Amino acid sequence: MQSVLVLLFLLLLLIQEFASNEIYISSNGSSVASCGSIHSPCLSLSDITQWENDTAVIIEGSIVLDCVIEIHSIHNLTFTSSSASSNKKEEAAVINCVCPSYNCGLIIEDCQDVTFKELNVSGCSMQHQMSGHCYRSGIIMNITTDMLLSNVSISNNIGTGLLLINAAGNITIEESVFSNNSIPYALQQNGLNGKAVHGGAGLVILISACEITAKNCSHVSASGNYNILGTLFHNNTVNLFKLSSRNWLFSYGGGLGILSVWNVQGNTFNIEGTNFINNAAFNGGGMVWHCQKFCYNNKVKLHRCLFTNNYLSMHDGGGAGMSTGIAQYHGNMSANNIVTVNETSFVNNTGYYASGVLVYCNAKEDDKFLKFYNYVHFIKSSWESNTGTVSPAVELRPNYRSYYYNTFTTKTTFEHCTFSNNTIERYYYPTEMPSYTFRKDVGVFVITKLTVHFKGNNTFSNNKGTALYIVSGSAFFKRGAFTVFENNTGTTGGAVRLVGYSNFEYNNDTMFVFTNNSASFVGGAISVSNTKSYISLSSYSCFLQYHNDDDKEYSYNYETNARFLFEHNWSSTGIANSIFLDTIKSCQYSCVTQSGEIPKPTELFINQSCIGIFEFDNSNNTIEIASGGSLFNINQSTLVSIIPGRMYSLPLTLLDDMDQNVTNITIFQPSLSNGSNIKVSPGFEFVADNKIQMTGKPGERSNLTLIVSGFQNIGASISIELASCPPGYIIDDDSSSCVCSASQNNKSLTYIGIVGCIENKGVAISGYWVGYILSNENEKPNQMNLYTCSCPFGFCHYSNIKGGNGKIKQDYNLAKVASRDEMDKAVCTLNRHGTMCSQCKEGYSVYFHSNTNKCGENHHCSIGFVFYLLSEILPITGLFFIIVYFDISLTTGLAYNFFFMAQLLDTMVVSVNGAVEFKPTIIRSIYTVLYSTLNLEFFNIDELSFCLWNGAGTLNMISMKYVSVIYAVLLILGFVYMFRYCTCGLKGKRCCKNIFSYSMVQGLTAFLVISYFQCSRISFMLLSRESPNGIGGRFYKNIVFWNGSLEYFSPQHLQYALPAIISLILFVIPFPLILTFDGLLLKVESKLAIRFAFIRRLMPWTAIHYKLKPLLDSFQGPFKDQYRFFAGLYFFYRFLILALLVIASSIHKFYFFLEVVLIICMMIQAMAQPFQEKSHNVCALLVFTNMALINAFTMRIYYLVSNYGYTAETITMQWIQMGLIYVPLVAAVLKVFWSRCCKIQRYSPANNDYEELLFNRSTDNAESH
Repeated sequence: MQSVLVLLFLLLLLIQEFASNEIYISSNGSSVASCGSIHSPCLSLSDITQWENDTAVIIEGSIVLDCVIEIHSIHNLTFTSSSASSNKKEEAAVINCVCPSYNCGLIIEDCQDVTFKELNVSGCSMQHQMSGHCYRSGIIMNITTDMLLSNVSISNNIGTGLLLINAAGNITIEESVFSNNSIPYALQQNGLNGKAVHGGAGLVILISACEITAKNCSHVSASGNYNILGTLFHNNTVNLFKLSSRNWLFSYGGGLGILSVWNVQGNTFNIEGTNFINNAAFNGGGMVWHCQKFCYNNKVKLHRCLFTNNYLSMHDGGGAGMSTGIAQYHGNMSANNIVTVNETSFVNNTGYYASGVLVYCNAKEDDKFLKFYNYVHFIKSSWESNTGTVSPAVELRPNYRSYYYNTFTTKTTFEHCTFSNNTIERYYYPTEMPSYTFRKDVGVFVITKLTVHFKGNNTFSNNKGTALYIVSGSAFFKRGAFTVFENNTGTTGGAVRLVGYSNFEYNNDTMFVFTNNSASFVGGAISVSNTKSYISLSSYSCFLQYHNDDDKEYSYNYETNARFLFEHNWSSTGIANSIFLDTIKSCQYSCVTQSGEIPKPTELFINQSCIGIFEFDNSNNTIEIASGGSLFNINQSTLVSIIPGRMYSLPLTLLDDMDQNVTNITIFQPSLSNGSNIKVSPGFEFVADNKIQMTGKPGERSNLTLIVSGFQNIGASISIELASCPPGYIIDDDSSSCVCSASQNNKSLTYIGIVGCIENKGVAISGYWVGYILSNENEKPNQMNLYTCSCPFGFCHYSNIKGGNGKIKQDYNLAKVASRDEMDKAVCTLNRHGTMCSQCKEGYSVYFHSNTNKCGENHHCSIGFVFYLLSEILPITGLFFIIVYFDISLTTGLAYNFFFMAQLLDTMVVSVNGAVEFKPTIIRSIYTVLYSTLNLEFFNIDELSFCLWNGAGTLNMISMKYVSVIYAVLLILGFVYMFRYCTCGLKGKRCCKNIFSYSMVQGLTAFLVISYFQCSRISFMLLSRESPNGIGGRFYKNIVFWNGSLEYFSPQHLQYALPAIISLILFVIPFPLILTFDGLLLKVESKLAIRFAFIRRLMPWTAIHYKLKPLLDSFQGPFKDQYRFFAGLYFFYRFLILALLVIASSIHKFYFFLEVVLIICMMIQAMAQPFQEKSHNVCALLVFTNMALINAFTMRIYYLVSNYGYTAETITMQWIQMGLIYVPLVAAVLKVFWSRCCKIQRYSPANNDYEELLFNRSTDNAESH
């Protein structure tokens, strides 16, 4: 009884002592020595001078901590809020660190039973040494046993929020928050001797039996039971940048880092209902469990946790959500560590690889015995919307020092898990990605060298990237496993890709469903590719391996009821929509029957059950299964021409094991014969899609060998020759490739008229002909014999191409290859070919009356002259009698100017030889027909043209116009003869004296004006020349404009040129000279007539000038007496403008010279004002100005069309130009109408003379003659 009383007394003393160790701290407290009671609280933790066992620190409100508080060897230490009993978290007390020199916080060491409750700790930071490394933390608990953190917030600390070192016993963290703990970049550089300062995680649990840098350790760590319940890890960041001096271990774990270093045994980590949000680290952004050296019997369990929006602070890190694994160590191997993740979600995490989860393990050395493995088990967990470069959901692999081993210490299982909407967002090493092949080593779920087990129902759906990617590893599906791959998209293998020694292993009663998966290359569902070319078939097993786990059920081990269902899978190449294999033979050998029979490749997945039962939905008759190539076919026996630097499709066909064409999905390795100057272009060291690119000088030859790397060495050999660069391209001496000539700064490497390149074709300006001029049939087209020049109207056609902002440019594409025939197809109009497209193809002739000089078939050529009489001779005759009968005069001031413009307008060619289009075309056709009639051009419409004789050329049709002119001249002479000899014989002598009566002279004058211009125009057209220019503007030689195959003034050309020259000498040049120097000639003739009067009496016909005087006066009548020579000058104007066709070497120079001539003529007219009537002088100035504007508009429109297309400015200027062309025509019609009205009003029956018609010169001038 007495002992009981003693015990009670001691208990009372203990209670009294506990009550006496309550220390109160408040923001309203003081720092006096006696502070600490409830009535006199202290102001700060630094006011507590002595720490004792069983101490409870009760904090009210927000207090400031401005120094480091160290507490050592205390039992039963509690930090709590005065409002803890109220259970109102918002009223929790706050320890707000205000750190001078970033050095304040709380250190608890070698204590027991430590409790933090209802507290917020913020802003703390202490730099300290940990195994020789600098580290920053807010709170440090070292070698502390039995801890409780309840409703605690550790936030905004500089460094790690809470660092637990070698804690033991029961450690519970519940309903707490670790947020915004990080270390700024500036403080990372302030370590000793320039070393990096580590820290930044929310919570770091560091367990090690020895110093972490120790080389050996014989101790064993104390065990601990850690419970983290309902806790939030948010926005904590481990972001070390100084790579050279950092410790990789301290860069792990952004939210929670569990770091087991030396001999860590018997620890249990139970994490339930905890969220990891927006944390970052180099490894394990949300959380990491890392075993460094010899961890044994440790257990980590996560239940109903969430990892979301976690990321990696370094671009090449892994495990953004969670990372767990064992580092490499050659001593005793870590074993029997178990990580179980149950009902946990990984959502929207982002990283370089393993954005959701990273599992890494150590190799099992062959000479080491391992009794227990390490186990990682994921149950009913999900990975959704994670993004990464390589493996956005999961990656399982050996640690970086164990890659060269084949057995490992960790076994991983996934049970009832889902993987959906995870995305590969950028390429793995994009700078090293070759242009010729698909992307390698990327997948949503990646297994490297390990065997990963799957149990229950697992689903891979809607992932962008191959869903399951295995590299020299295995996926083992246990009995009863049901796996679905649905709506996944990948490059090679939409659902699954197996590389190297990889395979699917499975037991009976398993099922695989592949639905709506797609690949941008091959293997819509599954792709199997062996990357080792030296592996033999005997050492390589089928990618599908059945493991019989119940021998009693089936007679033979190789029979299985595993089912594979494929529905609506597809690949963009249309090959291997379901399965692609490098070779199918390894699977054939796996299914050898008891009798030794090898199944056929086409029957392996249909009638065999050794590897499973396969069902394919092949309603579209597509290729569901394909293998790598096994047999080459060369489709071309002749030499293959390849353009340097240009991608080329090889004439090869490769068949797979099932005789299917797999050329477009096979990669070849090219090689060239020794000593060849031809090189394979960089980026084409491997040939994919049958495409290759080579460099070298055109004309070089070699032998190209293509090898397929796989289980068999399959190859083909092709003879190749480097072809000439396509038109518009030149060979670059530096790269030995064809480059666009228009992009060269060196003008000696460019072509006139070629302005660019689009889609491997040169682009030329419309109005230009581009083609090859070869000296003989054996010469090959090349850049040195490519020439450009103006193209005659109707000879070339121009296909518009898209310019900037979708505008249509009046340019056209050249041929893809250096070929004269291909250039004819690209440039020439229908049925034309040759230099400047000037020749008709065989069986075709140039049609008469075609305004485009079209080449038509030789139909009805036999009756061509009948059509000629009806369409040419008959209209000329009708026009002549109309002019004479109606006394139409073309020699008044108005008529001179109107006819001058009407006749020359056709020569001005506002279409620039077809390079400029105007719509609607009917507007241009109307004025062309009306104006052309005054040039003896009738029915100049393609639809009314006809064949005159077989094989007729353009020069022939132009020469035929001479016939029309000669007929017109004969018509004039015949008419004069008829009046002189026939009519005069009937009417007597008086009629003979008046043979050149005024009205008849007017008609003859008008017809002579028309005939003169036509004769001049024909002569100059026959003498027109063109000067083709080669590379660098190199001059070729003068050729005939209307027949580029003829050299200028060659014997073939002379048969057309001589009549033209004779016409110029006898008629075209003398006639304006006579008109111009009429007065001088009259004086000379008068003196000669007096001196040689006897000749005149004997031969009266020598008085030619006097007899032609009425005709000459009719031309000179409208002009002032001192400017009568302007009658000849107007004809000289015509002569000079037409002569520009010969003088100008290109149509573009012609427009420039024409503008100069028109301006000079306009100035002469303005200074002289030669017409008698002022209105006629004004009309002359308006006509010349109008013509100059029309020509200027032509040049401007052509420039706009060539450079910018048919913009609003272009179309507006075209309509203005059309208005200027029609103005004279409308004015003439109005003038005729006005004159007819005036004539009716002035008509008198007493006047038997005909009234003057339009353009008649004045009566005074008529009477003077």
